[in-house]
Amino acid sequence: MCTFVEQKLTFNTATEEKPVNYEIYLKPTPEKEYYRFRLLWFNDSTDRKTPFVERFIHSIWTEDGGKRFTYDVVCPTTPYIKKTWAGNAYDDCPICRFANNNFIMLKESNFKDTAARDKHKTFKRRFQAVIPVYVVSDPVYDANNGKFKVFAINDKEIFDKFKTLIIERNNNQKIFNSENALDFLVRVDNVQKVLGEGTDRELRYNKKEIVQMGFSSKPYDIPAITKTAIDQFPFASLYYYNTTLDDLKSFYKDHCLHAVKDDVDDTAIADIASTPKTEPEVVKPKATTEVKPKAVEKIKQTTPDASIDEDLVESITTSDEPEVDAPVEKSNDDSINIDDLLTDIGF
Repeated sequence: MCTFVEQKLTFNTATEEKPVNYEIYLKPTPEKEYYRFRLLWFNDSTDRKTPFVERFIHSIWTEDGGKRFTYDVVCPTTPYIKKTWAGNAYDDCPICRFANNNFIMLKESNFKDTAARDKHKTFKRRFQAVIPVYVVSDPVYDANNGKFKVFAINDKEIFDKFKTLIIERNNNQKIFNSENALDFLVRVDNVQKVLGEGTDRELRYNKKEIVQMGFSSKPYDIPAITKTAIDQFPFASLYYYNTTLDDLKSFYKDHCLHAVKDDVDDTAIADIASTPKTEPEVVKPKATTEVKPKAVEKIKQTTPDASIDEDLVESITTSDEPEVDAPVEKSNDDSINIDDLLTDIGF
C-alpha cells in the first residue's frame, strides 16, 4: 500500500508495455490557457526517493492495428539502473553502440551520410523525466480530467528549471497530493528553433516546448486523491523498472537490424563440418635400381644485375588504423527562456 509523502522536497538523489492511456501528451494552447495538475508524491514498494523518475530511454514510433505509438526501452546508463548493473552499462547496450557507430559514419562522411544521420538521431539515448499527476483540467482533451496520468519532460534544461521552481515553492506551501495544496500550471507552445544561423546550412523549424510553468494562488483539497486510488495507479511498475540485457537485444534485433520474426528450421541449416574426412590411399613405392648421378659441371657464378626498375615493384601496404570507440552521444538541447512564469493569472 502506498503512503503519501509529507516533507520538504530536495533532490539529493537522482533519479510489459506502457498503456497509452496513462500518458498525457501536452499540446500547444492559447495564451492564458493552461494544463492544471495536482502533483503526486507517494512511496511504494520500490527504492524510489523522489516524486519523479529520471531516466534515459531508446524510443521508436511503431504501428499496430492502425494505431501509432512509441515503443520504449530503458537504457542501462540510467543512474538507478547503472548502480546495480553487473557489467559496463555503456559497453553492454547494443542500441547505444549502434547509434554511436552511425555517428562515426556520419562524421567520416563529413556529415553527408543521411542514412547514418537518421539512424543516429532515431536510436540515440534520450533523457526523460516522468511526472505523476492528477489531472484537474486539460484544455485540449477534457476526457483526461479527473484521472491519474503522467506527463514527460524530455529536455534536461527545462526539467532542471521545473525542479528549482517546485523546490522553492514547496518550502513555503504544499504542492503535492490531496490536502490543502496548490495546483501546478503549465503551458506548451510552438517555439521556433534555428540551427546553423547565418551559415549556408541554416535550418529553421518549430518545436513544441513548455514555455510557462507556475502554481495556482489558493490551496484546496481534492478528495479524489486517496491511498486506495493511488494503489491502483501502477506508476512504479510502468516507469521505474530495471531493464535486462534480453530487453535491449530484442529491441536491437527488431528495430535496429529489422530482423524478420520467424522460426528458424534448424534442419534446413547446412552443417558444413558434419562430413567425415576420408584418409587418402597409401601407395607403396616400387623398388628401383640405384643409379649413380653424373658429375655436375660447375657453373661460373655471375653477379646479378643491380639496376632494378623500381617502377615495376609493387608497393604493398597494410592499414593498422585503430578501431574507434565513440563515447555515448549526449544530447545538447537549445536553451529555452521560461523565466516569465504566469504573471498574468494573479499568483
